[in-house]
Amino acid sequence: MFYNLHIGLIFASLFLKTNTKGGQTMSKTTKDLGDGTTLVQGNCVFTGEAYACLVPTAGLQRWRDGELIQRALPSVSPENREFIISGISPTGWDRQFGQM
Repeated sequence: MFYNLHIGLIFASLFLKTNTKGGQTMSKTTKDLGDGTTLVQGNCVFTGEAYACLVPTAGLQRWRDGELIQRALPSVSPENREFIISGISPTGWDRQFGQM
């Protein structure tokens, strides 16, 4: 089971890093707004459209340090957590896979 999961994660990682639309790749930037929130922004890997979300700065850092994103950022919507992880916006998800 671990082997299959590992292979799946490698495939997903390669797909997201090489998937392009209009020259866009998975690239996000963050900006600490100084009020306890961080702006995460970038272009969706499927649509190429700009997307942004606000998240708690402390939770984002806990996720970066290895905590599960659901625990580190419980107040952030699943759609925005997906964008943080993969670079797929809610619109991109809906177009590619159907509604979440």
